[in-house]
Amino acid sequence: RVLCVATFSLMVLPLSFASMRYLAFTSGIAIVVVLYIIGYTGYLSFTRPLIGQPEHKLCMFGFTPGIISMSSALILSTVLQLFVLPMYEELEHRSVYRFQSILITSLVCVFVLYSGFTVLALVAFGPGVDSNVIDSMPSGIPANVARLSMVVVLLGVYPIQVKPVLAMINDQKLVLVAAPCLVLSSMCVAFVVEDLGIVNVLNGA
Repeated sequence: RVLCVATFSLMVLPLSFASMRYLAFTSGIAIVVVLYIIGYTGYLSFTRPLIGQPEHKLCMFGFTPGIISMSSALILSTVLQLFVLPMYEELEHRSVYRFQSILITSLVCVFVLYSGFTVLALVAFGPGVDSNVIDSMPSGIPANVARLSMVVVLLGVYPIQVKPVLAMINDQKLVLVAAPCLVLSSMCVAFVVEDLGIVNVLNGA
């Protein structure tokens, strides 16, 4: 685990300095991976659903364990203040109207993905679904592909998370120091924290 985390940190460090237009490629691959995971979860929800069995009853109102974690994750995914300035700065043919249209479209897609995936995961794995839904997937090649492909998702997402912090620093020398410090701090946390649910709750809070 330590070796994998350290290797990934070395991979994302140079990407943290890349322009948004170059990160569009990794982000596109990340979207394909997310759609694959949603599709596989949907397949499981239809072929081997746990909902409906006596030991897996579902509260239709959503007042179940994990609702706070879900709310925190949703809040985290819609916090855009940090990303607005660097993304707007690198937007081609930028204008307020163009950026607003992109923003509204993105938020609608995020809502559909979150709500749809939540329903599919609950049907497929029941109310006891793990905070990291991939851990609830059955053993097999499709699930292993999903687990390995999450590395690609992180390669596309992590540099975008670093961008807003670096955008606030005007001195290029400080940027060269700040980026490794950010990656190093994340790496150290990943060494000791193994539960993705805890990370999502703390980030969303």
